[in-house]
Amino acid sequence: MRWAYQVKYKLKAAFALAAILLVIITANFLTRAKFSDVDESMTSIFNDRLKPSGYLYKISHHLYEKKIAQDRLVAGDGHFNTPSLQQHDKAISLLVQQYEKTYLTPEERNKWLSLKKHLAGYNNLAYELVNNNTYSPEAIGELDRLFNLAMLDLDSLNNIQMGEGASIQKNAHADISNTMLLSTLEMSLLIVLGLFTLVLLSVTDKTIFKQYPKEVGLN
Repeated sequence: MRWAYQVKYKLKAAFALAAILLVIITANFLTRAKFSDVDESMTSIFNDRLKPSGYLYKISHHLYEKKIAQDRLVAGDGHFNTPSLQQHDKAISLLVQQYEKTYLTPEERNKWLSLKKHLAGYNNLAYELVNNNTYSPEAIGELDRLFNLAMLDLDSLNNIQMGEGASIQKNAHADISNTMLLSTLEMSLLIVLGLFTLVLLSVTDKTIFKQYPKEVGLN
């Protein structure tokens, strides 16, 4: 029966080693997944938050420039004409297309639709006034109202960008913390595995059988 105790001892050791290896492999997969999440978060911060913020800033800039051109046109400054307004509209239209290629949250999408609605209303009224060359106080007041609403929408979208960026950053920090924890676990288990292996290599069959009483009839 000597071989039976030897097999039993080695099976226990094998199961222990297998358990440690399984935990290490699982931790490694989880670490890789966390690194992937962090990478996605960093990419999202740039592509879906920083770049859109730049687009919003440029839309705001062109909208202000168009408003200035519109006001000077109303004041009779011939240097500012319809082509100068169209130049800003083309720039805004391109920025709108670029912005819509980014990821939009439901709240962001609703506010974006509101901005497009107010921009369309502002543009239509602006060209109507230019083409008809009529600038009544009521029409100018409505034009200013639509401009202000569009600017409020832009401010709201910027606030949403900041909030979403902060949320992504928080999640990225959590993923990094979890990754460090898993890495520490892996390192600890590797140390345990190394020590366990050294112990097994140093133990002889003679040492194994010292734990059994002599009365056990071994062949």
